[in-house]
Amino acid sequence: MGIILTIFLLLTCVAYSFGQAVPQESASGKEEQKRPVTLSLLNNYYDQEGAHGAVDGGQGSQDLESFTQEAHIYIPKHTLSGMKINTGIDHFTSESLRFIDKYKTSASAAQGNVSGDETRYFGSFGYDFGNRLRKTITSVGVGYSEEYDVKSYSLNLGWSKELPKQNLVYQFGLGIVADRWLMVYPGEFRNQVLINAEEGGNSGGTSGGGNSGGGNSGGHSGDDDDDDDDHGSSGHRPAGGILLSGSTGASGTDSTYNQVPAGYATPIPVTGKTGMKDGKSYPIDWRYSVNMTNKLNFVINQRMNGSLGLDLTYQAGLLSTPFYRVYFNDGITNELDKEVRIEKLPRKRLRAALYGRYNYHVLSNLVLRTQARWYMDNWGISGLTAQIELPVKISSAFSVMPYYRFSTQKGTGYFAPYAAHVYTPGSYYTSDYDLSSFSSHKVGGAIRLSPLKPITGIRDEQNTDYVFSLASASFRYGYYQRSDGFHASSYSLELNFNF
Repeated sequence: MGIILTIFLLLTCVAYSFGQAVPQESASGKEEQKRPVTLSLLNNYYDQEGAHGAVDGGQGSQDLESFTQEAHIYIPKHTLSGMKINTGIDHFTSESLRFIDKYKTSASAAQGNVSGDETRYFGSFGYDFGNRLRKTITSVGVGYSEEYDVKSYSLNLGWSKELPKQNLVYQFGLGIVADRWLMVYPGEFRNQVLINAEEGGNSGGTSGGGNSGGGNSGGHSGDDDDDDDDHGSSGHRPAGGILLSGSTGASGTDSTYNQVPAGYATPIPVTGKTGMKDGKSYPIDWRYSVNMTNKLNFVINQRMNGSLGLDLTYQAGLLSTPFYRVYFNDGITNELDKEVRIEKLPRKRLRAALYGRYNYHVLSNLVLRTQARWYMDNWGISGLTAQIELPVKISSAFSVMPYYRFSTQKGTGYFAPYAAHVYTPGSYYTSDYDLSSFSSHKVGGAIRLSPLKPITGIRDEQNTDYVFSLASASFRYGYYQRSDGFHASSYSLELNFNF
């Protein structure tokens, strides 16, 4: 709540400085109606569980908890024009992230490089340029977000046109996102140098580039010494040793090592452009996304309305996740000796989604809302989602909105579960169940308090109007379950203020 209060105070100051909503004079010389500055505060708690973590090759915990706090402010300037400021923070605890470094190389090893606790900061700024005569709104916006290994930069453009005679509104949007990734590989793949584990011993050679091989075949393992999960000894003399970043040494010693091997994992040299994080150097790669939206809203009659839309997305660059493992079907049951590689997916992706919405006012206090969405991409993924929502107005101020959503997806041919892939040169492979075939259900609802007059607030000196007020409040809950056993719950509280 402290963070929300801080965000609230900062944005209130911004709104007071820039958004003193005085009546504006229109082109016809008439005074425009005053529009209030609006501020929305959103708190969300999200919790998920599953047993197919992609970090661990399609098996292992997917437990995750997320606490998100957001603030959205809109400052009107002229008719249809206004400034938009959004900011927020998302703190999450992920059990699967702890498995990025899941092997320990010595009893005295420090904590792993990658924590299971991460925080993401994000914000955006935009402006709507409205033209009342042409009935258009042109929007521009920029955004930024940052977490441990990813920084994202975004540019958004939008345009909408109202056609009153046809009861139509057309909306177009173009979004460009650039994601800068630090390539945080699983511990056994990092470019490290092997040193002798015996006290006073000489180094056992370098692992730059490494050799493929597992078990007794002499393959080098690239795990570092910072891991916090001890999986014990493999029961044979491995080819590697304790790993320390930045060490160099001579080869030629024949000493005993206590490195826990990871089969065919070949260390990856740190080359090209690099970035620093916590004193360590990581390779850098980029992901670029271009999203185009087209949407047509229409009114059929007083009781029915709907919309149709088409979204197109083009992505290029790093589309796989650098810390996702894939284990192969090599006939070996001991994971420490199995062939393991990093997820590999194409560096280009095209996606398309066609969707529609239909609303029908059954009664004065009951609305039927339906929507459907069909999507596909050039990776072989396709799916269909259908949702129904039934908002019921209990009174002029209070309403409830139950909903149900069903989805089915046909997965990509690049997917296979743990230890099911058969490696061939040039092939693509993933064990991320988000790219697999599944069906899912989501059920939930919302309760909303939105009276004609403010719920509470601060009045002016004459006690005739509110200078600051709580206009509405809502609580929303959703439960999601997938056919692979994954399930999640979401709780949201939203408060909307006017001033």
